[in-house]
Amino acid sequence: MLNPLAQELNNALAGTAAQDVLSDLGSRIFFPKGIIAQSAEAKKVGNTANATIGTALIGGKPIILEAVQKFAPELTAGQLVSYAPTAGNPELRELWKQKLFVKNPGLKGKNFSLPVVVPGLTAGISYLSDLFVDENHPLLAANPSWDNYALIVETRRGAELHQFNMFKDGKFDIESFKAALADEGKKYGSVRVILNFPQNPSGYSPTNEEAKKIIAAVKAEDGKRHESYRLG
Repeated sequence: MLNPLAQELNNALAGTAAQDVLSDLGSRIFFPKGIIAQSAEAKKVGNTANATIGTALIGGKPIILEAVQKFAPELTAGQLVSYAPTAGNPELRELWKQKLFVKNPGLKGKNFSLPVVVPGLTAGISYLSDLFVDENHPLLAANPSWDNYALIVETRRGAELHQFNMFKDGKFDIESFKAALADEGKKYGSVRVILNFPQNPSGYSPTNEEAKKIIAAVKAEDGKRHESYRLG
């Protein structure tokens, strides 16, 4: 039986493409409304005291060892050793989002959430696999691809890693990519594909013309819904 919080999230996503592509774990997972959530709420609306997370303070500031502080003198004790929000510092996330607009002008006017801070690329891919990949929903990646894809998808998630041919005559093999997308969609009803450029391990980045063909290949056709997620 689903936790009521998970059910609440599923109800909010009902009828959307996001719900259609969730994995078994993705449909069950939720963020508990316990100490962590209460602490974030207290920081926003608490006016007297925050009694949610125990922190040793002196003069209202977190205690920090001088041996630690000296390596980052430009940061306050609160910035350096306080509990970080689960999704990352809100100010950093907002700055990151604005940076995305600068790097990707095409995102202007689009509605998307604040980026989420993760421990690293491997962790980010692992989280996304938790949400969208399972034994009934494989992940499509290029061949060759980073070894950690197989480790995360096959070993950790018990799913399959399917691959398309990355190169043909020294260029991106768009026909292999299109054929793989069509085959995945026919077999599984939806497609989960990861593309990273510069590609690991080849270091290849598509030309502008190749990028247009890749975009055209993944766009929804024949009334099928399309949902994409950006990491980075």
